[in-house]
Amino acid sequence: MATRGWFSESSAQVAQIGDIMFQGHWQWVSNALQATAAAVDNINRNAYPGVSRSGSGEGAFSSSSNGFRPKRIRSRFNR
Repeated sequence: MATRGWFSESSAQVAQIGDIMFQGHWQWVSNALQATAAAVDNINRNAYPGVSRSGSGEGAFSSSSNGFRPKRIRSRFNR
């Protein structure tokens, strides 16, 4: 049918154009994600010391937040 021919022809063209647009858009998305991850990492390092370096032995809420109600945070999830 004419519809199938038009669809197959235009879908190949759209796939080609979509590839180019997706490459440019993915570059922008990865840049934005890297900037957001850097900003979140910076905020976490300033606000909660130990969240960004939680793998170095000190916990996120155990040793870095002594004095900030460390028992009440856990009691909310232990109900």
